[in-house]
Amino acid sequence: MTVELHHVPTGEVVAYEHTRESLDRKLAEADSIVADLIDVDQSYEQQGTASTAFPPRPGAMCRWCDFREHCPEGQAVGSAALPWEALEPTSA
Repeated sequence: MTVELHHVPTGEVVAYEHTRESLDRKLAEADSIVADLIDVDQSYEQQGTASTAFPPRPGAMCRWCDFREHCPEGQAVGSAALPWEALEPTSA
């Protein structure tokens, strides 16, 4: 079975030929991801924000995070960054 990835902006197409074994591995991986997502969804449904399914991992990127206002750990990293602070300086 051939799987293709089409990159629309460039028109590039990359193909991979799966064997029965490699396809079975990918399908099992997808099933495992779905099972994990169901567990996380149920945890959040039952416990709300007290759920430990996604523990915070504060770091430098917390300053740009869209969820920062809801995350005390992210707020503790420092003040919110301005959108242009991540831009590299250009040479003149």
